[in-house]
Amino acid sequence: MLLFEAFFSLDLGNIENTNKLIKNLNEESDKLSLVKLFNSGKTGNYSFFSHNLTSIASKNRNLALLLINKLIIHLKKERLVFQKFIEYCSSSINDKILSIPFQIEHCILQEDWINAISKLKEAIKFNIFLPFDRKKMLAVFYCALAKQYESKGSFCKAIDYLAKAQSYYATFQPINYLKAELYIKLEKIRKASTVLEEEYRVNPTPQSARMYIKLNNKGAERLYNLRPDYYLVIACLLCLQLA
Repeated sequence: MLLFEAFFSLDLGNIENTNKLIKNLNEESDKLSLVKLFNSGKTGNYSFFSHNLTSIASKNRNLALLLINKLIIHLKKERLVFQKFIEYCSSSINDKILSIPFQIEHCILQEDWINAISKLKEAIKFNIFLPFDRKKMLAVFYCALAKQYESKGSFCKAIDYLAKAQSYYATFQPINYLKAELYIKLEKIRKASTVLEEEYRVNPTPQSARMYIKLNNKGAERLYNLRPDYYLVIACLLCLQLA
């Protein structure tokens, strides 16, 4: 049991009372049930897992959610096994709270970003523990949704979704790159340049510098004025362009 408790104590920055959760189980047999439940999900006995998960949750819902997320992380190593597990549990577990982690993962597998966002917002509303930063993941989902709209040629709609992504995770680097690319496709070069300047000022990278220099004849000089401490990257890029 000590090994099992140690396993559940790993990588749980959002749950500080893991040991307390386990100790709150009334008997040693409860802990054994938890071990059996985890193993049933790991070995493909999904019927046993889904049926007995609610029994654990009736005693300690947070512990049941912890087990779900540990199992999700473990099974993600094998895509086909993980897909079968998620497909079964997302449709067979009727408890609203317990089903949300499975439904989020199912939406991700289906690249159904609208419903993934909806389910993740439910998780935030009910304060459901998930193995990732929920607001950061919302930004990721909105970026993925923006990419879908970009592939359909709906560039303005894609930009709207990037704005929503930024409202949840302002420093998420892909947002400004995607936004600049969309403005370029809309032939709004000035707006694209402004976005790249903002990004470069905060987080100068070769990618943002390269994009900016391609758009502006005097881009290198402007970038140097923004971040003189990063001039070597600009010089290297100019050399590559001249080569």
